[in-house]
Amino acid sequence: MERIVHYAIPFALAAVAIVLLAGLWNMLRGGNPNLSQKLMRWRVVLQFIAIIIVMTAIYLGLARGEPVDLHEEYEGTEHHYMLRDIDAVPRVFHADEFFDGVEDARGQTRAQRGNRHPEEPTQPAPRGDDATGTQRR
Repeated sequence: MERIVHYAIPFALAAVAIVLLAGLWNMLRGGNPNLSQKLMRWRVVLQFIAIIIVMTAIYLGLARGEPVDLHEEYEGTEHHYMLRDIDAVPRVFHADEFFDGVEDARGQTRAQRGNRHPEEPTQPAPRGDDATGTQRR
């Protein structure tokens, strides 16, 4: 059974690709719009069938005790972060430059605080005082 499922995966994917390309070809050459619509509907059905076949293969493999082999490993560098903003190109920053120019609630920049790394512990507040400096009761 599992061999049938593993051989069915490439055929299902090929069927999806063929129907997709046929639908696009018909649409781009200005063919019958009803045919393009019908081919795109068939593509959705074939994609569903392909997903079911792949999930069946994974399920059968897990039922036999085979581990799922994932090849994606995180290869991030320590203390590096990626910043994505709406109006800027995504960029990778080191933690030391990531907080440059950022002011804390007291209006101090990182340089004024002594350029401390964000993971370094800060000095504890004196006992009895909260963050605003008022005496606790």
